[in-house]
Amino acid sequence: MRAFALLLFFAFRGLAQDSAEEILAAADRALNRGDYPTVMANAETAGKLFTAAKQRDRFGAAENLIGAAHLFRGEYAAALPHFQVALQIARETKDFAAATRRLNNIGNAHFYLGQYAASFAEYSEARELLRGQESQPWYARNYQLTLTNIAVLYQQLGQHQLALDLYREIQAQPGQLAANVQAQVLTNLAIVYRRLGDPVKALENYRTAQALLEKDPNSAASLYVLHNIGVLQALDGNDLPGALATFTKALALASRTGSRREAVLEHLFLGETLFRLGRVPAATGEFRVALAAAEGLKLPDERWTALYGLGRAQAISDTAAAEQSLRLAVEVIESTRSTMAGNSLKAEFLANKRDVYDALIGMVLNKNAPAPSAIFELLEQSRSRNLKDRLPVEAPPRTLTEVSQRLEPGTMLLEYWLTRDRLAVVWATGQGSGLIQSAVSAAQREALTALPLALARRDDPAWAGLADSVAGLLLPEGLPWSTGPIDTVIIVPDGQQQLIPMEVLTLRSGGRMIERFAVSYLPSAHFLGRATGPGGRRWPWQTQLLGFADPVPPPPSALEPPWPRLPFSAEEVRAVAAALPGGAELHLGADNRKAYLLSGSFPPVVHLATHAFIDNQDSRRSRLIFSPVTGEAASPYLSASEIAGLSLRGVELVTLAACETAQGRFLPGEGIDSFSRAFLAAGAGATVSSLWKVPDQSTAAFMERFYEQLGRFCSRRARRSTPTIGRLSFFTARGRRLWRRFSRGGRLRLLAWRWRE
Repeated sequence: MRAFALLLFFAFRGLAQDSAEEILAAADRALNRGDYPTVMANAETAGKLFTAAKQRDRFGAAENLIGAAHLFRGEYAAALPHFQVALQIARETKDFAAATRRLNNIGNAHFYLGQYAASFAEYSEARELLRGQESQPWYARNYQLTLTNIAVLYQQLGQHQLALDLYREIQAQPGQLAANVQAQVLTNLAIVYRRLGDPVKALENYRTAQALLEKDPNSAASLYVLHNIGVLQALDGNDLPGALATFTKALALASRTGSRREAVLEHLFLGETLFRLGRVPAATGEFRVALAAAEGLKLPDERWTALYGLGRAQAISDTAAAEQSLRLAVEVIESTRSTMAGNSLKAEFLANKRDVYDALIGMVLNKNAPAPSAIFELLEQSRSRNLKDRLPVEAPPRTLTEVSQRLEPGTMLLEYWLTRDRLAVVWATGQGSGLIQSAVSAAQREALTALPLALARRDDPAWAGLADSVAGLLLPEGLPWSTGPIDTVIIVPDGQQQLIPMEVLTLRSGGRMIERFAVSYLPSAHFLGRATGPGGRRWPWQTQLLGFADPVPPPPSALEPPWPRLPFSAEEVRAVAAALPGGAELHLGADNRKAYLLSGSFPPVVHLATHAFIDNQDSRRSRLIFSPVTGEAASPYLSASEIAGLSLRGVELVTLAACETAQGRFLPGEGIDSFSRAFLAAGAGATVSSLWKVPDQSTAAFMERFYEQLGRFCSRRARRSTPTIGRLSFFTARGRRLWRRFSRGGRLRLLAWRWRE
């Protein structure tokens, strides 16, 4: 009898398990067709049956499906607990395949919540978990899925080259992606093709993706393809009616499947398309719907985007309401500082965060007698946010009045706002502050672009006329040069201006700025008075200089050009060592090894006389050249990411005597992602860098003169026992000007090879 009861129990348990599997399979099918209520109901029922049958691993699968349904409905916070339960079960049962998929799901939930650091951590854990699992049959698909998610995250953060590299790696992996995942990869590749200027190839990828989705329907992937096609129609095909039809179709699909976040996005895209078509009331309605839904779903990116669209639409008839909407958008951005990068697709068609600040600044400037302090506050909010987060400043100046109070006698600060059509300059001295604004003419726009190119061509005489034209814009009438004896100008540049050496501009009183002023640059007025080191007494026998020069180039290859030796750079560093008081640690020729720089111990001055390769599209590829070490696998290149790992607190000057080290990729709202900026971000007090290619011999001559002057003041400091270079008391106006060039966290951009050759 007992045996019969046991048989009956196991038979019932088997039937329950079979029934649960059928219900779970039905839930999975419902997920693919976008029927999310059915997914949750069936998965919950299956989960109870699996629990009764003590099938904990299958209960985890049911929880994962419930989480996926919440995710696709836009209920990201609600999805997380289900994914986390499913992940915990996968770990308990050592189901690595399920664990990696569920880590990716958790990462996706964080991604949509704008929690990018948490998202990257989950994806990275999944990637790490896959190590050593290459022989498993599920490895290829899970690895490709993980790489795809990381690539999408890179796209979200604007790291398009990193994303492209990962997509190529995905396609090179063995194994076949699911059709819907492959469609998403093709869609992302199409976005990259568009940015490379090939909309035809992009559209081809989109259509291939759509064909794949017809074989393996997936509503989320279909939506993604649709609104990308709409953007291509609007931007590349100039087909706004076609884009309107595509976005309308996408909205219908999102509404039918209950994809609430996607519905918000489609309302935003529809609003923008209608606005560009001149149908402002209809656009306003779409933006309002998107705003209400974004607030309900707690989607910060979509919320500020809707407010920005609404503000532009309102500006046509109600400027007060428009300003209120734009200020609310700025408040949302300010409350989510850690997620400053926006969705790449939205930024392309809708807006990026800098657009919001520009719209609000333009609106405030349109008022009668706008307050300089109000413009200054908005300018400071809009720029160098990432650098500010990395380099906290103790008690930074927060108002224009505080800036004026921090400026030394004889110093003027100029903070710029530059768009395609307008310029504003906020100026401040110790005696006061003010605001000047003007229009930007077509000729001035052309000169802004042409001047850096002309200066880079050493023998091009056109630069002088271009400099005069640019000076008429960037040095407008009304700047108070006569407010006391001004001998130092600190510039916070903006936009295209960041590639222009202000020193070459002609003053209205005659002569060029370099002949009258010491000029330095700041990424933001936030860094005025930033402490550059711990201070303290330095004795004459202590090391003052860490110098690198004349690297032995690595062998040329298909990916690496042949680099010549730099014999004058060795003489340069020896002359620098002789000019500065104190000891010097020099690494020349074959001894010019990166390992010395990565050792973690630095004197006040670091001097790098080497080759630099600058990639203006992908700063990750930029590098400084060191000598390779025979028998070691370590790379002889120093990248910006390695610089970020250095602790340069206490280093008061890093001199980059190499080509174009002030150049790099332009990041809206942040500035030029250059080596100069990388060293500042690592904690250096100041940098000396170059906008152009620099000859070996003339650079050496300039550096010798530069450090001779600096050494005189260092010697004076040593005699007076003044702590650290940064605390020198200069006795001459020339000395004060020289030091102010780099003592405020700015950068001196070398001009000597033009003026002294």
